[in-house]
Amino acid sequence: MKMVKIYSTGSCDAATREGSAEVVLECEGKIKYLTFSYSNTTANRCILQGLIDGVNYLKKPCNVELISSCEL
Repeated sequence: MKMVKIYSTGSCDAATREGSAEVVLECEGKIKYLTFSYSNTTANRCILQGLIDGVNYLKKPCNVELISSCEL
């Protein structure tokens, strides 16, 4: 089974509660960049949801390592 590393970082505007997550999937030397937008959220939620969306992006079962930009 392939090993995939999923990295996530996120940010959020506290005034509007609009945020985004930037996600990197790394597998066998290949890298895929993804960006997701969220509303009514926080920065930590953006990071966590980015990891979830990164896992959901996978098409086949894989071993996954999740890495965030901060402790959640």
